[in-house]
Amino acid sequence: MAWTYSNWRSAGTAAARLAALRQHMEEVSNAIQSPQSAGSDGHSMSTHDMVAYLSSLERQEERLEGQAEQTGGFIRQRFVPPGC
Repeated sequence: MAWTYSNWRSAGTAAARLAALRQHMEEVSNAIQSPQSAGSDGHSMSTHDMVAYLSSLERQEERLEGQAEQTGGFIRQRFVPPGC
């Protein structure tokens, strides 16, 4: 699976990492909603694997929120998957 925003860890600040992580979470969520396109690049992930991956990203989001808050770059926007 090729992700556009999978490089979120390389952003310069906690706030920038958090913003990029949320973009990545959105693309993972979209792939879960549309599983036929998830394997189109020849590197498919099962829906179960993507849900588990999204859960791990949500834990990272919580951790980064704390870091961003401590450094003063807190972004008050929470990722909400489509359909929730």
